[in-house]
Amino acid sequence: MSQTLRRQTAGEQTAAHLREGIRGGRWSDKLPGVLALATECDVSPATMRAAVRLLEQEGWIRGEGAGRARVVGVPDVPDKAGSRSLRVTILPGMRLADEDAAFQKVVMRLQHELEMAGHLCRVAVKSQEELGHNAGRIERFVRSHPSDAWVVIGPNGAVVNWFAAQPVPAICIGGEILDQPIAGTGLITGEMFEGVARHLVGMGHRRILFLWPDYRPDLEWSGTCIGGLARALSDVGCEMTSYHVPVWKPTPEGLRRVLEKAFQFTPPTAIITTYGKWMAGVLSFLADRRLRAPKDISLFSLNEDDWFTWKEPQISCLRGDDMLIVRRIVRWVDAIPRGKADRRFIGFPQQWVEGGTIGPPAKK
Repeated sequence: MSQTLRRQTAGEQTAAHLREGIRGGRWSDKLPGVLALATECDVSPATMRAAVRLLEQEGWIRGEGAGRARVVGVPDVPDKAGSRSLRVTILPGMRLADEDAAFQKVVMRLQHELEMAGHLCRVAVKSQEELGHNAGRIERFVRSHPSDAWVVIGPNGAVVNWFAAQPVPAICIGGEILDQPIAGTGLITGEMFEGVARHLVGMGHRRILFLWPDYRPDLEWSGTCIGGLARALSDVGCEMTSYHVPVWKPTPEGLRRVLEKAFQFTPPTAIITTYGKWMAGVLSFLADRRLRAPKDISLFSLNEDDWFTWKEPQISCLRGDDMLIVRRIVRWVDAIPRGKADRRFIGFPQQWVEGGTIGPPAKK
C-alpha cells in the first residue's frame, strides 16, 4: 500500500534548527526572544512562535513567565532499558581551535559517539585556559551552564578537587587526577616515555631540550614525563636544569624564541616536543639552519600527528588508541542514569613508534 509523505511545516523545520543549535551549545542557557530569533533565522515571528511552542511541548525549552527569557532544558527521554538522555558538556583545557588536529578529531568523535548513544553533547563556549585555569572562575562558569555530566580535559589539581566535590558527575581526560576521587581516563605516557629518555641518554645525549606546556619549576613534576627525563639524566650524573625544560610561551613566536635561545651557545643534541604542531615549528627552525634529523639532531614527540607518516624520515613518537578513551567515556556516561558512581581512573598504554629521527649525538 502506498504512503503519502508529509512535508514538514516551516515551524517544524525551524524547530529542528533550534534543536541543533541547543545540541551544539549555541544556546546553552537562555534562549533569545522570539523576535530576535526570527530575525536571526530569517523566518517570520509566527513561524518562530510555532517552533518555540513545539520545543516547549517536547521539553527542550521552558518558559519562566511573561517577559522573561526561556530556559534551555534538554528533555529526559526514557529508552527501553530505562536509561535517559543526558546533557554532557566537554570543558576543553584550551580552545579547540588551538589543539592539534589529531585531538580535535578525538573530541569530534566523542561528540558523535555520545550522540549515537542517545545523549546530547556540546563543547563549552569557554576553555579552562580562557578562564585562567582558575577554580573559582570555572566554578561560576559551570554553575551558569547546567549539565548532567562534564568531561574535563587536562584540569589542574584545584579544578579536579572542585569537580570531585560536586554532585554533578565529571570525568577527566588526563590532568592532575592521580589519587583524586574522580573518574578519569587517558593514554598512559610516563613509563614508556621514560624508556625513550633513557634510550636517548644511553646513546650519549645530555643536551636534551624538552618543550613542555605551562612548565613552572616551582611545581612538583616527579610523577610526570619531566620526572622521567630527570631520572634518566640523574642516572648518568647529569642534573636536569632550566636548559632541559625551559619556561616558555607555547605560541609560534614563543617557540622560535626558546629555540633561538637554546641554540645561541650550546645547541641541543635532541629536542622533545609535547604536541605534533610544535614539531612542525621545530622542523622549520632547523631547516633555516640546514640541520637534519637524525644526522645533526634527534627529534621525538610525545604525541603522534597525522602528518608524521608523510615526513621522511618518520617522526619518532608515542602512539595510542584514542578510541579506547572515547569508549571509556561513553560507557561512563551510559552508567550515570543507573546510579553507577564510577570514580576510577582507567588508562591505556601507548607504544613507541621509533620512526627515523633518533640517532647518536652528532660529532663536533
